[in-house]
Amino acid sequence: DKNHWASYQLGRIYLFGAEGFTKDKEQAIEWFTKSANDGNEYAQAMLDDISKFENDLLANTIFSLFVSLSRCIQDSYDNDRKDLQSIVDRKLMRVIRKKKMELGEKEENHMDIQ
Repeated sequence: DKNHWASYQLGRIYLFGAEGFTKDKEQAIEWFTKSANDGNEYAQAMLDDISKFENDLLANTIFSLFVSLSRCIQDSYDNDRKDLQSIVDRKLMRVIRKKKMELGEKEENHMDIQ
C-alpha cells in the first residue's frame, strides 16, 4: 500500500539525489528492493533499469558540459568580434576624416578619433 510507495520514493531520492540527501546507489537499490518485494511494479522496473538511469544521467551531464562550453566559445567570439569591429570603425573614421580634410572641410567638424 502506502509503505511500498514511500519505499519507492526513498529509492528515487537516493538514486537521483535531493536537497538534504546525497546520491547513494546502494541505498536506492535497498529501498527499491523493499518496495518491489511489497508488490510495487514501478520499483521493480527501476531495479531492472537502474544502470540505464545512471547512463542517462551521465549523458545529460556531458551534454550540459558541451552546452556550457559552446556558450563560452560563443561569448568569446562575440567579444573578439566586437573589439575587432571597434578597431575597424576607428580606422574607417580616420580614412573618412583624412578624405574630408583633403576636400577642404574645417578641422572642428571632425570627431577626435585616436
